[in-house]
Amino acid sequence: LDTEQPEKPRPEEPAATVLPDLSPSPVSRRADKFFYYRGNHDTMVRYLSDALGNNPVQRFSGQPRLLLGEGFSSLYASQVLDAVGDLNWILPPENRISFDVDKPSTYVTAEERAGPGEIVMRLKECTDCTAGDTFFREDLIEPGLAAATFGVEIRIAENHLDEDFDCYNSGSFSCSARARTLHELLHALGLRKDVGSQFHSAITPGGARWAIAPGGTWATVPTNIGSWSNLPQVDRDGLAALYTLENGDFATDLGPWAVRNAAIEGSFDSNSIGAGDSGEDLLFGASIWGDRLVSYAEGPRTQTELVGTGTATWSGALFGFTHDYTAVSGGAYISIDLADLTGRADSTNLETWDNEPGTPGTGIPWGDGDLRYTISVSGDTTNTISWTGGDEGYMRGHFYGNEHRGIGGTVYHPDLEAGFGAIRVQE
Repeated sequence: LDTEQPEKPRPEEPAATVLPDLSPSPVSRRADKFFYYRGNHDTMVRYLSDALGNNPVQRFSGQPRLLLGEGFSSLYASQVLDAVGDLNWILPPENRISFDVDKPSTYVTAEERAGPGEIVMRLKECTDCTAGDTFFREDLIEPGLAAATFGVEIRIAENHLDEDFDCYNSGSFSCSARARTLHELLHALGLRKDVGSQFHSAITPGGARWAIAPGGTWATVPTNIGSWSNLPQVDRDGLAALYTLENGDFATDLGPWAVRNAAIEGSFDSNSIGAGDSGEDLLFGASIWGDRLVSYAEGPRTQTELVGTGTATWSGALFGFTHDYTAVSGGAYISIDLADLTGRADSTNLETWDNEPGTPGTGIPWGDGDLRYTISVSGDTTNTISWTGGDEGYMRGHFYGNEHRGIGGTVYHPDLEAGFGAIRVQE
C-alpha cells in the first residue's frame, strides 16, 4: 500500500525545472473503473450509532499493540499483517496499530491475557461455532481513566481459517482470512457492534462492498473497489469518523461530516495487471476524513526485478483532491529507460470541477494542467519508483501485478494530493 501522510517530513527538493512534454497528445483519463462520492452526515451518525450500540465512544487513545496467540502459521500471520496495513492508513498516526510479525515478543502464551492498550488475537478449536468473537476486558478500565486502559481478546475459529485458505488457494478472495481478521479488528478498534443490514459493511454478517452514494442514499459500489479483503468504503469512513470523536462522546457529536468526507478512486482490474481472476485489483485515489486528506495506491506488488532493453511506457489516470477538497483528475503517463532505470512520470490534462467530476475535457484546468517529474527505479525486487526532480512537489510509487504490468503511486503537491495508476503499453 502506498499512502502519502502530510505529517511526514518532505524530502529535500532540488530547484523546480521545466521539463519538455514527452507524453502522447492528448492523454485522456483512463481507468477500468472509477467512482466518486461525498458522504452524508445523518447516514454516518446512524452507522456509528449502530456500531457503538448507542453507547458512548470507547476507543484507544494511543497506539494499540497487536499480539498473536500460539499456533499461528506464517501464512495466517501474513494475512493479519495485510489487514493491519488496511487499517493503519485510515487511522491517525497516533492511533495506528503496532504489530511486528517477525518479533518473538509478538507471540504470547495461552495464559497471557490482553493488558491495557493491547489486542490479543487467538485461535480457537471448534466445529460448530462462530467464525470469530471479540471480547473487551472492561475490568481493566478504572474509574476516571481514558478507555485506552482496556484490553481486547479476539478468538478466531481455526477450522474457518482452514476453509478460508482452501478458498484462498483456489484463487478466490470472497472468503479470505484477511476479511475475517478485518471484521474482528474493526470491533476491537471501537466499532464494537455489528451494524444493520442496510449498511452492508464488513461488520455486517455476510457484508458486501457498499458505500454512501451522493445524496446520502446507499448504493452498491462498482467492483473496482476490489474484494471484501479490502475494506468497504463505508467502514473506511466509519473508522475514520470514530477517531475524530473523543472517548465519552456519542455518535451524535460527529461534526459536519458531509463537508469533510469524500472519496475519489480509480482502478485497473486483476486481468489488466496480469493477476488473472484473483480479484486483486490495482486501486488508486484519495479520501477526505475530517481534516485529513490521504492519497493511496494499493494492489498486489510485483515480486521480480524490472529488466529489458529500450524504453517501456505505462498509461493511466490520476485522481485526487486539492487542499480545499475539490476533486482533480487527469491522465498519467510513465516512461522508463530499461538500461539505466530512469525516466519520467507525467500527469497531464489535469482538471477540476465545482461538483462531481465529469468526462475528460469538461472541467476547469488545474494549475497549468500538468505535473512532470523525473524518476528512478530501485532495480531490485522492492520495485520502488522514486522522485528525483521536476515540478514542485514529489511522487513515489511501485509496480503491481505480473511482469510489471501495473504502476501505482501517490503525488504530493502544495495544492494537491492524489493517487495514480497506469498499465503497461504493449510495444
